[in-house]
Amino acid sequence: MAKIPKSSAGYVHFEDTNYHCEECWKFRPDHSQQACAEVAGKIQPFGGCNTFVQGDISQATGATLPRKLTQIEAGYVENKVGFSCKRCEYFSHDNWDCRKVDKDSEGADKGLIHPQACCNNWEKSPLFGAIA
Repeated sequence: MAKIPKSSAGYVHFEDTNYHCEECWKFRPDHSQQACAEVAGKIQPFGGCNTFVQGDISQATGATLPRKLTQIEAGYVENKVGFSCKRCEYFSHDNWDCRKVDKDSEGADKGLIHPQACCNNWEKSPLFGAIA
């Protein structure tokens, strides 16, 4: 099977993050049903989705979205230990590569898949505990 490019996988690399909702600028830490500016439903601080952007709510521009994504549309899941390539089933720790994403495609970290990066193809590795 051919690997997909980083751009199709939504590959991102932000330093010092576990890609948890609480580290995303859209998260509102009031633990209400409206805890995310973009995703509907109860959002946990240890959740994560495909729309992650590192930062805090103070960085928001104040624009309102026409509608929120459902949790299914956003790919929302919960994992208390965090999300990153190093915690993914498809990541190769030996050579910083991925079985699904082309490390040589355009995007962050040319020529490798960084253990601290993450993408939309993330799946829990048995090495890093169960999804919460």
